[in-house]
Amino acid sequence: MMRSLLADRFGLVVHKESRELPYYALVVDKNGPKVRVAKPAGPVGQNPFSMTGSGHLTGTQVSAEMLAKVLTDQTGRFVEDQTGLGGVFDFTLDWDPDISMFTAMKEQLGLRLDAVKGPVEVVVIDHVETAASEN
Repeated sequence: MMRSLLADRFGLVVHKESRELPYYALVVDKNGPKVRVAKPAGPVGQNPFSMTGSGHLTGTQVSAEMLAKVLTDQTGRFVEDQTGLGGVFDFTLDWDPDISMFTAMKEQLGLRLDAVKGPVEVVVIDHVETAASEN
């Protein structure tokens, strides 16, 4: 819906393509996960995450894939779930913003982010008008 609105108002034309880029792979640490994975108790809500301050993230009934999406926003780099964890889990992650979320993830969740390079799907803007069209 948003894409069609932008196309109508600004003449936006985009396409998707795969590019070789650096990203993070979310993997289970060598000592295993420290989260307890369970089958979903019911439907997952719209936003099962809460970030009440810098350096504090909680999740309720989240999958590893959902965590990877949130970590994409936090790290500024695409994060792909490669944990192999099925089901959902609850977690609380606390870290000192001056130090590293990476260390906290390993110590508190038993998960880590490995820097890798590979194909990442990106959206490419082919055309956009600088002024919106009339209603």
